[in-house]
This record gives sequence, structure tokens and C-alpha cells, in this order.
Amino acid sequence: MFVEAWMVFAIGNIKPFLALDMPHCFGGVQPYSCSQSAADAVTYVEVCGIILGMLALGFFADVIGRKWGSRLASSVMLLGGILLTSCAGSDSTFLAMFLVSLFVLGMGVGGEYPVASSSAAERAEGSKAMRQRRGETVVLTFSQQGWGNLSNTLCIILLLAMQGATGAEVTPKQAEITWRVQFGVGTAVCLGLTAFRWTLLQESKVWSAERHDVAEHLPHKGLRTASRRHYLLLLRHFWPRLLVTSTAWMLNDFAFYGHKLFQSNFIAIVIGEATNFKRKLYTLLNSGIALIGYYAAAALIDRRWYGRVRMQAAGFAMLFILFLLCAALYDTLTQHTAAFQVLYYLASFFNQFGPNCTTWLVAGEVYPTGVRSFFHGMSAAAGKVGALVAAAAFSHISARAAFYASSAAGLAGFILTALFLPDTTGLDLHEIDRMNRYLLEGHLRNYHGEAVNPRYLSLFERWRNYDEHYNPERDYAHKQLQLHPHLAEATASLASLASAGKEDFNVHEPLLAALARKLGIRGGGDGGGPAIPADAVRVVRKSFDARNVQRSGEATGKAWVYLVDVESSALKAAGLRRLQEHLGVLERQQQQPGPEQAPAAAAAAPAGGAQRSGAAAEPVVVVGCGPAGLFAALELAQAGIKVVLLDRGQPVEVRGKDIGALFVRRHVNPESNLCYGEGGAGTWSDGKLTTRIGRNSDPVRHVLSTLYRFGAPESVLVSGKPHLGTDRLVRILKAFREYLISLGCEVRFGTRVDDILVKGGRVAGVQLSDGSTIAAARVVLAVGHSARELYRTLLHQEVAITPKPFAVGFRIEHPQELINQLQYGAEDAAHVLRGKGPYPVAEYRLAAEISAAAAAQAAAAVGGGDGSGWLADDWYQPLLASRTEGAAAPSGGSSSSSGQIVPTSTSEEELCINGMSFSRRDSKWANSALVVTVQPADWEHLLPEHGPLAGMALQQEFEREAARRGGGGFVAPAQRVADFLAGQAPRQPLPSSSYRLGLRPDPLHNFYPPHMTAAFVAALARFERQMPGFASSADALLHAAETRTSAPLRIDRTAEGLESLTLPGLYPCGEGAGYAGGIVSSAVDGLRVGSTIAAELTGAARGLDPAAFKVKGGY
Repeated sequence: MFVEAWMVFAIGNIKPFLALDMPHCFGGVQPYSCSQSAADAVTYVEVCGIILGMLALGFFADVIGRKWGSRLASSVMLLGGILLTSCAGSDSTFLAMFLVSLFVLGMGVGGEYPVASSSAAERAEGSKAMRQRRGETVVLTFSQQGWGNLSNTLCIILLLAMQGATGAEVTPKQAEITWRVQFGVGTAVCLGLTAFRWTLLQESKVWSAERHDVAEHLPHKGLRTASRRHYLLLLRHFWPRLLVTSTAWMLNDFAFYGHKLFQSNFIAIVIGEATNFKRKLYTLLNSGIALIGYYAAAALIDRRWYGRVRMQAAGFAMLFILFLLCAALYDTLTQHTAAFQVLYYLASFFNQFGPNCTTWLVAGEVYPTGVRSFFHGMSAAAGKVGALVAAAAFSHISARAAFYASSAAGLAGFILTALFLPDTTGLDLHEIDRMNRYLLEGHLRNYHGEAVNPRYLSLFERWRNYDEHYNPERDYAHKQLQLHPHLAEATASLASLASAGKEDFNVHEPLLAALARKLGIRGGGDGGGPAIPADAVRVVRKSFDARNVQRSGEATGKAWVYLVDVESSALKAAGLRRLQEHLGVLERQQQQPGPEQAPAAAAAAPAGGAQRSGAAAEPVVVVGCGPAGLFAALELAQAGIKVVLLDRGQPVEVRGKDIGALFVRRHVNPESNLCYGEGGAGTWSDGKLTTRIGRNSDPVRHVLSTLYRFGAPESVLVSGKPHLGTDRLVRILKAFREYLISLGCEVRFGTRVDDILVKGGRVAGVQLSDGSTIAAARVVLAVGHSARELYRTLLHQEVAITPKPFAVGFRIEHPQELINQLQYGAEDAAHVLRGKGPYPVAEYRLAAEISAAAAAQAAAAVGGGDGSGWLADDWYQPLLASRTEGAAAPSGGSSSSSGQIVPTSTSEEELCINGMSFSRRDSKWANSALVVTVQPADWEHLLPEHGPLAGMALQQEFEREAARRGGGGFVAPAQRVADFLAGQAPRQPLPSSSYRLGLRPDPLHNFYPPHMTAAFVAALARFERQMPGFASSADALLHAAETRTSAPLRIDRTAEGLESLTLPGLYPCGEGAGYAGGIVSSAVDGLRVGSTIAAELTGAARGLDPAAFKVKGGY
């Protein structure tokens, strides 16, 4: 602001010297050597440039960042200063160059206003101590304007004194030296400022983080459309504030111009005809008085008892009084010079100790970060419009009338401030940004924080009921999921019957009582309340335990099990001095980022980071638009890397129609179906988000938080068994896609990759199904578990592939009411109400390891003899049947809770099935995967022909057999569980089923090889003992065939670089590469691969610690 003020006031200070230097152009001496109207337009041209700079650079500072906005402002100022200093030629040529230079300089000066104010306000948010002095910091930054004015005036005085021009006569040569040196000094200082900003200036962390957050809270459109929607939403909500900040600034500049008029009248009255030198001395004195006003404002601006609103209102009121006195006493002022001087200096003081400082400050505080600079620029531009209006109006009226007009502006400013200006004294700017996120999501009613606290609102906003949703207690609970890091130092696990239902994650008094008992805290808190206050407890996870057991004296029977974080300060205040830690019961936790901060890598990623090694011209190609591909692309795009995301299938909107055609007309699109397309195989599945790779690990929290920001319900962050459902996944995927596009990611659907291009022993790109190619040195292969053609291509390319165990089996289905009764009992099952009641839909997870003896016994029971010849003594088959929200794509142990069975075939010659559910989970049926592990011995006979793809060939054999037994048309072979166990022909008719394409009775007990069937029989017998009715119910039904639970192979890659062992530049990723098993684990692997490539290309450290990706206990 020092350079800006120097340059601005230099224009006003040099006008007398230009008149002396070029009297026939600027001095009004005839004959005129240039256009007099152009010469008179000097002030207007400068102000027009300033207005344009305020708007344009203010806008760009919100789009490209404060750092780049600052660089542009000072660079434009520097260019204007150089042009002004070097103006030469004839008077008319000089004038033309002078006007152009003034306009350029004005743009830089104007841009400095919003950029400097926004940057200063945001840098003051670095700590609590700085935040409490934010107003002081910003005003002191603004005070550099006073120092610039004072220094510029002092420079002129020194130049005149050094040239001996302190008398009445100043020669044209002395005048030229004065104004050129004046601009030259300002330009030199601007050069130093520009050099600093281009080399050392850091980006505003508040802007960087908020830009990322706002973009993620506008998931429905690309950034281009989202930005328009962003501004429209904010204009609709903040128009009263924009009106008051703009109008107040206009009134201030109008009155300030009156003060400039006051200055010329003051000098004329007090000292009469004076030399330029003497006039500058009085101007210097006035600048000193004004500077005192800046520092008085800085001292009191953050005091709550005075603050922004009172300071601005008092300043306007004093200008009203002082200018009114000047107008009323104008005719007698020459007789009372002492009183006149007092009025003059008081006006200078209260203009700074009032609206001049507060308008600059408040316009940078009352708006969200994403539009702060632009809205500040609009307010400042309105101020300059006020100055232009005053300049035009005052030239046509008398001095007394001008003082009356300035007084009226002071009165209007006082009224406007008192009624419409919000008082942001003490308000955390992050709160305005939080409110902005709720506004962008269309959930402003759910914001209960300090930004709508009545103390921070204007009278008008309170009258409009902006504060009707203010609720600090509810806001505290929301903050734990949005902004704040983990406050807890202790984590406790406890059970309580108290809950408002499965969707309620609030902290209630019965829960606080159970927590106090758990920790051994006796007595209540102040006023008889709970010993531990609710705002000191955060629910980390909540799940329903249907077992009828005694839980450490806390609850008997069914109960909600909570994992909660408790602030250590609250424990100490409750009298608990020592915590006896016990693993799984009470543990001390280090501070961890909350769910809204989990994507640290994304937040920290540069908006446009530069790629290294000359690779910037080529994109990173990501093949596959499932969880792994999406998160890999997201990580890369957020690092500023060019990404091309390819998928053979269609976007979810079109894919849904293709799937509808499968259900209705039995027509399968081989390129767009339940396996191929946006979201991968998991889109039309259960949408389960459970995982075994560490529920609280940073990568998993990152994934869940990202899904939440794109539209997933808040429960995914807290629920013990988070679940989305296909309907929610469709909306989330569309938001995800639009955000990727907004980051510059190129997304192509209906684009199948047929080959990997190789040059010089490493990846050179991909060849598409239409014959075209995309050059790329890095290809992320996230194709899912059904990309069989591409697997064959990779094998032909001699990419290292290793077969691995996978699981096959059936979908087992029961009426949901039966599962509810088996798990809860008949009485409590009535509370489920098909997903609408307080109890969640019942679930189960069953697993068995079948020994050789048990399998042999089961084989004999189904007519398979004693099993000799295919059972080794140490052989066993692990078999899983689960009823838990797990990963998205079908995998061993996955299940569909209260959903339906769907065909996941990719051709009409094959039949495979999976489970799917919607978010409501209100289906009549419950189905899960009943699968057995396929071992290397099972595909050994296929190795000579298929090599590493032998497991895949075995999958296809089972799927073709299922299609044959079903009779075609995707009809599924089915059999009652009871008949399967008895080894008898299926009884007809079959029970009703959720499978919409029809069932055909079939003896599934001979579908799989005998040793697999024996494992199924033994496991079902064990499950029947654990859940009586599970296998014996006449409604329990098996469907064939569940085969694609996971990829039957692994594309080998390096441990650190994650590249193919044999083809550098190829990055196998996700479930299809054999490194994941569901939505979350696939997304985490994509995140890991994307982070690794981004670190390599940008040279930056990985956003998340590589150790955090370590798999814990499988997928």
C-alpha cells in the first residue's frame, strides 16, 4: 500500500509542476498545445484505471490466488511507473503517453486494494493470537498508505529545497526534475516490491485450502459452471452486505473528496496566496495528522467495546458534524482561522479513524474466501465512483453547497452503518467459509455456527432472521466432522441402550452417564448436569450389537456400541486424574485430522504444479473409472498433472439405461453393463464401505471424507458399518466426474484400451479400440476384475502376471424378516420396519474353516464317498458367508444387505451374479455371497493352455456352465438350501426371489467339483448351528454362480515405485490388478498409486505417509 499511495498522491502533487513544465498544455496558457479536455481528464483516466484494476485483479486474485494477484498488481504498477517516468515528446504526444501510462498505473493501484486487504486478513488467521488482532494487522497494512502519502509529500519538499525552489518562482526545468524524480523514486520502490513478490511471496494458506473445499462443495457442476453458480448463490445471500460495503465506501470517498475541497479552501483561507513549497508543508502536516488517525484506528479496531461498526459510525458522524459546521460558518471562516484549522485537522483525523480504515477492512472480512477479493474490489470500485461523482458535482456548485453535500454523505454513512453493517470484530473468518460451504450445498439451515451469531450480524440481518438457526451446541458437533482436528486424548469404547435410532449420532445424556460409569467418574457436573459435558465428547463410531450379552455392567442384551473421543481437559475437570489404559477399551490418542481435513494431500497439492523430466506435454493415462482409477486421477489432477481418464463403459446416466435394457429386454451391452462403466463393478452392488485395511488410517479417512464431500451422507464418517447403496453412488459419481473435469482432467467414456504401446522397453502410450493412440509415459491400469481381453494382451506383452487364489460360489438369499428374527428375536425384529425403524436391518457375518475330515464327512453325506483321492490330510477350505457392509465389488466375504441379486455378466454366453442394494435397504430379501476359496490345484489342469490366466479360464468355465444350466437369457439356476444339503433334485416351485430375470430349478449340489461342494455342505451345517433356520428354512435359496469376487490374478509390481516388474511406466492398480477387494481398498490403492506418480512428477513429497498404506489384515 506504500507504493500504491506514493503513486496515487504523486498524481495529485505533481499537477502544479506539470502546469509549470508545460503551461500551454496543463497550465491553461494560450495558445493551447494539446487538447484541453484531454488535459482536464487526467484525474478521470486514473480513476477509471483504478476501478478496472479493482474489479479485474480482484476477480483474478480469487481465481488464481493471492500470490499471483499480488504479482500482477505490482507488475502493472511497475509498468505504469516506468511509462510515466519516461513520458516525452511534444505536448500532445506527451499527453497521449501520459494518459495511457496513468490508466495502466491506475489498474495496478486498483488491484492493490482488494489483493492487499484479502491477503492481510487471511495471513492474520495463522494463529489464535494473530486472529484476535486481525483488524490491527489489516489496518496497519493500510496505514502504509498514509506513510506513502507523507513520504511523497516530503520527497517533493526535499526536491524543491535541493533545487533552491522554495520561493514563488519555480522554473520549468525545476518542475520537470521534481515530477520525474518523484515518479522515478516510486517506480524504484515498486521494482523492489515486485521482485519480492515474484521470488519470496508465499500463497495464502486460507485461500488455498478454501479453494479446494469450495470446489469439492460444488460437486454437481464443473468449475466453470460451478463458479457461476457460486457467485449467483453468494450474491443472492450476501447482497445486503455488498450493498452496505459498496455504498459506505462510496459515501466515504464522496466525503473524502469534500475533505480535499476543504484542504484547498483551508490553504486559501489560512495562508492566502502561497508558494508550491509552502502548500506542500501544510499538506505534509495534514498527512501527519491523518497518519495518527491510522494508528488510533489500529489500536481500537479489535476492541469489542468499540470495534468496526462503532468506529465507522462515529467517523461518519464526525464528518457530518464537521462538514456541517464548515458549511454553516463558511462566510466567517476567514475571521476564525484557528477554529478553521481545528475543524480541518479533526476532519483529517476522523476520516482515517473511521470510515477510510473500516471500509477497507470490513470489505475484506464479511465475505467468504472464494469471493473475498472480488467483492472487496467491487466495494472499492464503488468508492471510486463516489469520488468521480463528487469531482463532477463539486465543479458545478459552490464551496458551501459542496460542504453541505459532504455533510449529507457523512449522515447517510452513519445511518447505513448503524443499520446494515455487520460487526466482524472477533469473528473467525473460517466461520464465514464454513457457512459458505453449507450455502453452496443448499443446506444453509444446517449451519448453526458463529457466522450467524447475532453479535456478528447487522440490525438488518437480525431483522431478516439470519440468526434463527444459531445453535452453538449443535454447531460444536458439526465442527468435529468438518474443521477441527481430533481434540481427544482418550478414546473409550462403551455400550449404551440410549439412542434415537440408527441415523442419530449425537451425544445424549444417557450416553454421557454410561461414559462416566465406564471411566469410574462419580457425581455430576456443575448444576447437576453430567460429569462430562456433551461438547467434550465426539462420537467416532456407532454400531448395533444384537447379542444378548452382559457388557461390563453397562448394558445387557442388544445395545448400541459407541467409540467416542473425550477431551482430556474434561476428564481432569471431572476429577479423573489418571487414565488406566486398556487396549480396545480405553486408549490415549494422538491428535489426528478430523474427517474434513483428511484429504491433506489434496489440500496441500499445488493448483497447477509443474511436471518434471519433460513429461508435461504428455498426460498420465488412467485406464478404468472405478474407485481405484477415480482416486488415482483425483490425486494426480489435484497435483496439477494432466490426466486422461478412460473407460470402456458409459457414464452412470447412460450406464443405467444399458442396465435397464438388461433387466427388461435381456440384452447385455458388452461395453456397458454391471461390470463396465463409471464407478466400476461397485456402482451396482451394495455400496459397502467397510474395509480391513485400517478404518482409522489416513488413507481410509481420506477416501471416506472425499465421498462425503461429493454427496455421501455424514453417517459414512461415523457409522460402524457405512453403506451407500447404488442410488447414492450414482449421484456421488456424477459429482466426482464433474470435479475431475473442473481440474482439467479429460474424461472419455466408451473408449476401450486394446493394447499398451511399448517403446524402448517402457510404456509409450495406449492404443484404443478405434485404432487411435494416446502417447503417455505413464499408464495407470485400474481396469477392474473383468478386463479379460486386456489381461490376455498384457500376457502377450510379457507383463509379469501371477495367478492367485480367489473365491467362487453362490448367492444365498432369505426373506429379510427371517434374518431379522434370527438375529434380533421375533419381538425386536418388529422394530426394523424394513429399514425405517430405529433398529438397523439385521446383518450377519459367518465364516468357517473346513478341515479334511469335516469335508470328507460332508462329501459322504452328499454322495461323494469318503473324499479320498482329492483331500490331503492337511487340506482345508476356508468358506465365508457374510452379512456385513464391506467392499463394493464382489469379493470373498461380501454381502448385499436387504437388497437384490443381479446379473453381472459381460456376455450372453456367461452367467455370473452379485448382490446389490439401495441406500434405504428396504428390500423384502437379504442375500450374501456363499463362497469357497479356489486354490492353485483347482486350475492346475488349465495351466498348459492358459498359463497365468488359468484361474480366469476356470472362472469362465463356471460362468458358461451356469448359463447353460439356466437355459440362456440370463435365467439363473437355483436350488433350495435344504435340497442342496440333501443332495436331491430341486423341489418345485422355488421360493420367491429378488432375481428379476428368472430362475430355473437345478441340482446345484453337483455344480462345483465335489471337494468344493463338500466344503459348502460342511459350512452350511455349521452356520445352521450358529443361526438355526439359516440353512433349514424352506425359503433359503441358492443361486449360481458367484464367480467374480476378486481378480483371479495379480499383475506384479514393485513395492515402492508401484510399476510393473517387467514394463516400466505401467502402474497396475486396484482390484483388477490384484491389490484390493472393494470400494475402499480399491480407492486407497488408487490414492497410493496417484500419490506415488505425483511425487515423482512434481518432486514434492507424497501427501500421505507411505507407511499409512500398509494393509492390515487383508482387504
